[in-house]
Amino acid sequence: MFNVRENEHLLSMSYNTLDEDYGAGIMAVVINKSEMKFIKSMTFFLKPYDPPTVYDSDYRTGECVYVD
Repeated sequence: MFNVRENEHLLSMSYNTLDEDYGAGIMAVVINKSEMKFIKSMTFFLKPYDPPTVYDSDYRTGECVYVD
């Protein structure tokens, strides 16, 4: 389930996950409704059953398309 906050100009959504055996992660998206642009970021720690452990952070930016 996403945590969502919104005002007239911005929409912010985030999602956290934690699994004791596998790892943790955070995903966040911020949408600038005035400029129709977004940024999405993901940060995670994965501890697979077979090494190596993975730490990673990634983001991307882009433009939104309004669908009515």
